[in-house]
Amino acid sequence: MKPVTKLFILLLAVACAAPLPLTGVEASTWQVSDFRDFLQGRPTGISISRDGELELAPQAKVIFNPDEALALSLAVDRQHNLYVGTGHQGKVFRVTSAGKSSLFFTAQEPDVFALAVGPDGDLYVGSSPEGKIYRITPDGKSSVFYTPNTKYIWALLFDSQGRLYVATGDQGQIIRVDRSGKGKVFFASNQTHIMCLAFDHHNNLLAGSVPDGLVYRISPDGKVFVIYQADLPEIHDLAVDGEGDVYAAALGAPGQKGVPMMLTPQTPVITLPTQVMTVTADTQNGISEDNKSPAQKPKKPEVPTEKKRPAPSFIRPGTSAATVNSLILPQSRGEVIRISLDSTAETLWRSNTESAYGLAVLGQKVLFSTDSNGQVFELDPSQFGENLTLLTETHESVATRLLTDGSQVYIATSNVAKVFQLGSSPGQEGTYESKVHDAKFISRWGVIRWRVSAPAGSSIEFYTRSGNFKRPDQTWSDWAGPYREADGNHITSPPARYIQWKAVLRGTESAHPALDEVSVAFLNQNLPPDIESLSVSNAGERTSPSSPTAIASVSTVSVSVAASPTISYADPVQATPMGIKSPVTLTGRHLIRTETPWSIPFISRLVVS
Repeated sequence: MKPVTKLFILLLAVACAAPLPLTGVEASTWQVSDFRDFLQGRPTGISISRDGELELAPQAKVIFNPDEALALSLAVDRQHNLYVGTGHQGKVFRVTSAGKSSLFFTAQEPDVFALAVGPDGDLYVGSSPEGKIYRITPDGKSSVFYTPNTKYIWALLFDSQGRLYVATGDQGQIIRVDRSGKGKVFFASNQTHIMCLAFDHHNNLLAGSVPDGLVYRISPDGKVFVIYQADLPEIHDLAVDGEGDVYAAALGAPGQKGVPMMLTPQTPVITLPTQVMTVTADTQNGISEDNKSPAQKPKKPEVPTEKKRPAPSFIRPGTSAATVNSLILPQSRGEVIRISLDSTAETLWRSNTESAYGLAVLGQKVLFSTDSNGQVFELDPSQFGENLTLLTETHESVATRLLTDGSQVYIATSNVAKVFQLGSSPGQEGTYESKVHDAKFISRWGVIRWRVSAPAGSSIEFYTRSGNFKRPDQTWSDWAGPYREADGNHITSPPARYIQWKAVLRGTESAHPALDEVSVAFLNQNLPPDIESLSVSNAGERTSPSSPTAIASVSTVSVSVAASPTISYADPVQATPMGIKSPVTLTGRHLIRTETPWSIPFISRLVVS
C-alpha cells in the first residue's frame, strides 16, 4: 500500500473511532433583571428605573412633525404658544396651545439655534452663521433687532429689566442689548464659544463655554468668576433648580478641538474588503529549508476608489432632509454635574458612549436628554444612589432641547425634527422589546418566566420570536404568544440560534404593572466532536513533541479544525526502511463539545499493522 494511501486510511480510522458526544447536557438561562440590561432593549411608552423596573411611562405624543431635519431651539410665550427653530432652512414654526402649527418666520440664514420671548411678547430669533437677531411681533411682522457681527448665535436670554444677553461664537463673547436695540460686549472670554446662558437666584448670569468646559458666574456689574471646569470640552446647557443649585450638561468627543459638537465635521467611513488569510503549519519532517514550498504572502487590501462622503454637520446649509437623516454624530462622552451653593460639584451621571444635550428642571426632578435614541432621563437629586430613571425614548437620533411650561415638558429632536409633549401621568399601554440574545448554537427553547407586580386592572403579556440571523428580519419567525403565566410558559418559537422577547404592559389610571425580571431557558443542540490534533508514529516510538526521538523519526500529521471542519495533512517522510512492516500508532486528541460552557478533551489511540 502506498504511504499516502495508508496514511489517509489511518486518518479516516481515527476520525471514525472518535467517541460519541458525552451526555450530561445542561439547560442554560438568559436573564434580564437590572438597569443596564433593560437599557439595551427598545422601550416604547415604557420607563426604566435605576433599580431595574419596567413601568408605564408618561404619555409622550408628537405634537409637531414638520418636513425638516433638525429642531434646534424652543421657546414658549405667555399664551402657551410654542415656537420651534429649525435647520437648515432658517424656518421658525409656531404651535398654538390648541395644537395648530404654522410657519411663523423664515430667516435668511440657514440655522436657528436660539429663540427667546421678550417681556413685550415679541419673539426674538438668533440665526447662524453670520446671523442676526430678528424681532417678530405676534402678528408675524419681522425686523432686524440687532446685528452682533459674529459667526454664531447660540443662546438668547432676557433679564428682569428687559435687556437681552446674546451668547456667541467663534469669539466667545456675551453681548448685552438694551430695549432700543443698542448692544455692547458684556463679557469677552478667552474661549471660542459661549454655548448657553441662565440666571441664578441672585441675578448673576451663568454661562457655559467651549473648549475648556467652563461655567462662569458673572455679576450684574460684570465681575466674572469660574465656578466649575469640566473634564469635557463643552458645557452645552445649564439649568437652576428651586434651591439654587446649578446643573450643567457637559459633553465632548475625540477630535473636537475647540469646536462645539454641533459643528464637529463628520469623519468619512471607508469600508475595506474582507481579507481571508490561510496559515498552513509546516509538517515536512526531514525536508531541508531549501526544498520547502515558499509561503504565500497575503495580498494587501485594496482601498475602494469611491470613498463615502462625510456625513453633513449640523451647520452645513442647503442639505436636504433625506441626506441629514443619515447623520451620525461622533461618539462622545457626557456628564451631568450639580454645582451646589457652596461651590461643591458632584457628577450625577456619566457615560462614555452618549452625551447630554438638553436640561430642564421639573419640580424637584432634573431632566436631561441624550443622543442615544433621543432618550430623556429623570434625576432625583434628593435621593442618594439609585435615583436615575429612563423616562421616555423618542427613537430619534438626538433629543436636542428640553423646555418646561408649568407641568408640561416639550422635547425637540433631530433626524428628523419633531416636538414631543410629555404628559404628567402614565400612559395605559407600553411595549418593551428585549435585545437579541445569541445562544451561540441552534437551540431548543424552554420556558419563559417573569417577576411582576400587577395590581387588579393591570396586565402583562409576553411574545417571543427566533431566527438564525443576528438581526431580526423577514427570515425570523413571527411573534409567538401571548404568554400570560408569570410562573412559566413553554416557548413555541422554533429552534434557532437567536431569540428575542417582547412585553406588553397595560394599566389604568389607578393600576400600573411593574416588571423587574425575565428569564428564558434554552438547550443548545448537541454537536459532533472536533479533532484538535493527531500524531502518527512508528511502533515503539514516543509521540510527545518534546521527545528527541520523535523529532528525528516520527512522521507527524497536524490537523486543524476551522469553522467548517476540514483536515489537512502533509506527506510524511518515512523513517522506517522500505519493505519492513511496522505497527503504526495514531494518537488523536478530540474536543467533545457539549451543551455546557466547557469543551472536554478526549484521547483515543489506534494501532494499525
